[in-house]
Amino acid sequence: MASKRKATQTELSKAVDNERKRASVRSLDLSFNELSDMNKTGELLVSPAYQRLFRWSTAKQSQFIESVILEMPIPQIYVIEIAEDQWELIDGLQRLSTYLHFRGELQLPGTDPEINKGDFLELVACDIVPALNGLTFDMMTTSIQHRVKRATLRVDVVRRESNPRFAYHMFKRLNTGGEQLSNQEARNCSIRLLGTKFVDFADSLVLDPAFMKCTEDITDEFRNRMGEAELVLRFFAFKNNLGDYVHDIDTFLTDYLERVTDQTSAEALPFDYVREEAVFRKTFRIISATLEAKAFSRWVGGKYAGGFSMGHFEAFSIGIASVIDNVPDTPDTNELEKIKNALLEAKCAPQLRELTVGGGKNFRRIYEKKIALVADRLRAIYE
Repeated sequence: MASKRKATQTELSKAVDNERKRASVRSLDLSFNELSDMNKTGELLVSPAYQRLFRWSTAKQSQFIESVILEMPIPQIYVIEIAEDQWELIDGLQRLSTYLHFRGELQLPGTDPEINKGDFLELVACDIVPALNGLTFDMMTTSIQHRVKRATLRVDVVRRESNPRFAYHMFKRLNTGGEQLSNQEARNCSIRLLGTKFVDFADSLVLDPAFMKCTEDITDEFRNRMGEAELVLRFFAFKNNLGDYVHDIDTFLTDYLERVTDQTSAEALPFDYVREEAVFRKTFRIISATLEAKAFSRWVGGKYAGGFSMGHFEAFSIGIASVIDNVPDTPDTNELEKIKNALLEAKCAPQLRELTVGGGKNFRRIYEKKIALVADRLRAIYE
């Protein structure tokens, strides 16, 4: 993107004042019980994409409840007003979910272990009042139960009249850099404040059978932290916007996601959903039909070695996509064999190892070279 001239002092003051006026925030003191009631009635929403990021251990949950019982200070939570009588949580998931778990009101299917309504948090690791360990809410004295329910915390509400981008950037600042969220999880949740079309589109492509087959080797940890969604984002960002890549991958991915999501921005990028979906699905059909489940592993000593390689994912998926129009939609057996041989030739090339192994591989020229190496091998079939 082209560099911009520096703003004058007057322009700077005006820009800050304009955004500050559009960032309408009010603060309220509410009890946990009030927030629990709002959650039950749907007045306080927690999006499914955000909800599944509840990760506090039983010990950490227990120590938080111990802090509430002892009336220790609790950091505020943040919500965005999405309707006159409805809020959406944008920061405070761990605290609110812990309270709901303690009260037996948390519903989190699909977690490990799964938490359902009626499952009460049993306190452990309480180190200030060890006598709390082993107890659940219904085992507490009436006075302690009332203290927990009436415990208040500050709720900062981003008003509807605020600039939508303010809420988005607020979520990003609150939810990056902490231990709860990976960069992709923070991106995937925060971007929904600007729009959901692209992230919902990416989530649907994660379920593509050919893509799933090709990415079987990714680790469970990477998968559980929205790694598959990151792979889809990487595919489109590098395929469509490599010219804007400098060196920081996370910043590059976030920037691309913002620009395809917020079509009101002066820096918005066009995105043809129908065309892009067809390219994605065809690319991974070809990969699945030729290199199969080990598509993104390295080739060492005449065989696949190691697990999933991000460098190979980028080289092969984007390299193939760049010449996908040359490939028939339904290549026959002979055609697939030619494609497979061309891709294996690229995988065996010493240059590919030089471009994907070791440090210093996050420069644009490296990406250009490894993508071209694969594309050239495949293009040669059709010349």
